[in-house]
Amino acid sequence: MALNKSIESGEQIEVPKTPEIPDIDNTPSDPNQEITVEYVKNTKIAEMNMMCTNLIQKGFDIKLSDGSSYHFSLTEQDQLNLITLSTMVASGETEIPYHADGELCKFYTVNDINAILTAATAWKTYQVTYNNSLKKYINSLEKITDISAITYGIEIPVDYQSDVLKALLMQQQ
Repeated sequence: MALNKSIESGEQIEVPKTPEIPDIDNTPSDPNQEITVEYVKNTKIAEMNMMCTNLIQKGFDIKLSDGSSYHFSLTEQDQLNLITLSTMVASGETEIPYHADGELCKFYTVNDINAILTAATAWKTYQVTYNNSLKKYINSLEKITDISAITYGIEIPVDYQSDVLKALLMQQQ
């Protein structure tokens, strides 16, 4: 309801920031709790989820029709704003007001807004898809040392890559 009202009036919706999750380490909060493979997997997956969210929200760079590169963050508010922009394009608007990070609001062409929307969707889709395959890989591991060594951005073995991730990786080549 609030999103529809925002779209109709052209106003932005204020979304509360997601509370930050404290740093995760491999130490259980209960000193009597045993550090198990399952515990380390759950901790590593929570860490990777946070990395994925942070990367999505940091956003992406894109070169637009004026030849300049711009950075667009993808916080939850930014993602809601992009939904509004796509609705404006769909309704026939030809000059859409928006702003890149650190820039003043300006009018963008439909082509530039579509490029921004496409890049934002691709960025988020890749991160979510990669993270889902990474979870599958983490869950396949049985050694605490192997699980602990996982970092976001590693190459995931093909057997644990979803078909979507495989396709996205092929597009990057």
